[in-house]
Amino acid sequence: MKLSLSYTDPNQLSETLQELDQVTRITQLELGEGTYVMSHQKSTNMAIAEISATKTLLYEGWGTDWSVDFNWITPHHKTNHFGFCEGYEMRAHSIAGFNTLNASPGSSWGKYSEACSSTACMLNQKMLIRSLEDCNALDALEKLTQHKGIDTNNQAFSQLKRLTRRELATEIANPTKYYDLMIACLETGNHRKTKKAISKIKDYWEKLLIYHMIFKK
Repeated sequence: MKLSLSYTDPNQLSETLQELDQVTRITQLELGEGTYVMSHQKSTNMAIAEISATKTLLYEGWGTDWSVDFNWITPHHKTNHFGFCEGYEMRAHSIAGFNTLNASPGSSWGKYSEACSSTACMLNQKMLIRSLEDCNALDALEKLTQHKGIDTNNQAFSQLKRLTRRELATEIANPTKYYDLMIACLETGNHRKTKKAISKIKDYWEKLLIYHMIFKK
């Protein structure tokens, strides 16, 4: 299903996400009317969604009680900063959202600028863990359970993005492919940890607090 709407209240986007069992509060972090495009598909034990907007958006309360919500971005133009997912700075080859495995439902967050679209791939937690254990993917399991995200630029990630983009416009033909490709990404990806990223997160939350104090009275 593909949906394109003009909006001034981001709650319209939140209402659509409820179809994927996501009870998410979305805040537009810039003044003025924005527009967005959202595509989503749901199948057995998984779902995919992609969102792009002309304004920077904050997602609060992301996460379900059944899925790990993997996130990546697709840059639309060059910028110094695309956003964060669960505190992990998102780049063109990043996958994040691992904290949705361990966090309580609806406790995750993300923030993405208008310079990119954000894609979520929601995989059943129990099925994913069982698949990782069955193929003895210990490195992948360690990254999933101990980190917030990875950077990967391998063939599996390219295939995953192409598959998602194609089936967002049609339908999900084989959910197993998403599990196989995500496991391959987890196995080969690298965790990035820098003081610079931590500093950016702190600056972001300080700016968000000021925004709410000024505009949300």
